[in-house]
Amino acid sequence: MDDVKFLFIHHPTPPEFRAISMAGGRDPGPSMDIETMIEAIRIVIGEAVAAETGRRQWYTDDRPLH
Repeated sequence: MDDVKFLFIHHPTPPEFRAISMAGGRDPGPSMDIETMIEAIRIVIGEAVAAETGRRQWYTDDRPLH
């Protein structure tokens, strides 16, 4: 099973759920809007695939990679 790879991505809570945490008396912690979160997860997955394969074909647009 050495060829099996896993990637865990822990993401912040969307801002709309912060109010629920605060109403329950809990610290809402960090938050990030859903569009930014999707883009961040997309980049993380793309970089992980690129690091593993040496190729950056996962990206579907022409934006430069950093």
